[in-house]
Amino acid sequence: MKRFFRPALAVALAAAMALTLTGCWDYREVEGLQFVAGIAIDKGTSKRYLVTLELVDLTGGTQGSSTLPGKLVAADGDTISDAVANVATNMQGDLYFNDCKLAVFSREIAKDGLTAVLDWLNRDPQPRFTMQLYISLERTAADVLKPESEDSPAVAPYISSAMEQANSMGRNTQVCLYEADDILWGEGMDLSLPCLKREKLPDGQSGGQSGGQSGGQSNSQPGGQAGGQASGQASGQSKTVISGTAVFRGDRLVGYRSEDQTRTDMLFTSSVHEGQFVVEAGSAAKRVSLTIRNSSSSILPAAGPRISISIDADCTLDEENTSANVLLSLGTDGVERLAQSTLCANAQKEIRAVQTELGCDIFGFGREISRKDPELWKKLKPRWGEIFRTLKVDVSARVHIDNSGYAYPKGKR
Repeated sequence: MKRFFRPALAVALAAAMALTLTGCWDYREVEGLQFVAGIAIDKGTSKRYLVTLELVDLTGGTQGSSTLPGKLVAADGDTISDAVANVATNMQGDLYFNDCKLAVFSREIAKDGLTAVLDWLNRDPQPRFTMQLYISLERTAADVLKPESEDSPAVAPYISSAMEQANSMGRNTQVCLYEADDILWGEGMDLSLPCLKREKLPDGQSGGQSGGQSGGQSNSQPGGQAGGQASGQASGQSKTVISGTAVFRGDRLVGYRSEDQTRTDMLFTSSVHEGQFVVEAGSAAKRVSLTIRNSSSSILPAAGPRISISIDADCTLDEENTSANVLLSLGTDGVERLAQSTLCANAQKEIRAVQTELGCDIFGFGREISRKDPELWKKLKPRWGEIFRTLKVDVSARVHIDNSGYAYPKGKR
């Protein structure tokens, strides 16, 4: 009896499990999917929105999406969801957004407000909250997703990878969807998003997409190619690059920060690894370049109200761009003091520029007050926009150079 009962019980349990454990209910074959690497959102012509998707084909082997060409498909719609559905109508296979690297918005869309266009990205189950957000400095958001050439790799994976490096090196701030949501729906901080633009390649240069930083740009004007046809489409090849940041009041675009300004902003608001910091040693002809190996900063509110910022950076002296021996004449302590005073002066200058020209708390001073002194924040919150413009900010810095990086001292014969 026991011999019969045990096999019978096992069969019964197996049958019960087969009824309840049915596998992946939403499983789909890879061959039937269209993988979306990036999405660009512009104003439409016949309808409200024009949505452009960059697709990559992952069915050709084990290569990653960063090595595969992309193609652009677009459709308009009365809502973002409607436009995406219209794209899908003309596709063979389902659109797959789970690996979508980034979303790019045109300046027109951003000036009208991001809340409406972020709703679908937040609500639909496929797009991930870790996708990066950008503002296009070109005529349209779709322009920055255009490949360098027909056989160039997809743009979105390259930009995503380049941004991770730029963020680590203190050149620009990576902002994911969940981080933007936190700022837009939170208190005491205004949103800023990295910008993308097209940069013309030198004559004769070609190759894969580059997501590296472009040169500096004016604070009052976004990237040099904005407002016209994407650079290189008519007169030569161009690539998409990360270029400064866009500043928001609420969810509406109101101004820009150049690449150099963005780098300074990051030094007192973020942790930086392997970043560069240039110090003028007495004159513009004597420049010392420091490599920041590790930096941290703290923002502390005080009575007044007042904000105290403390920057701590461990550096390597990477270059003396002068015939003089700055390290020999000033000593390590002298170069450190010069770097500290330069850091503080630059930070004070840029904070004041944001206060007077933009009036947007992109540094999160109000957020720090709300976290550390909720009662004070309740009093300040109704007038914070006005208070921020005249807020007193103190900046201190400690720079430590632990490696001079040279074998043969200059200036000795």
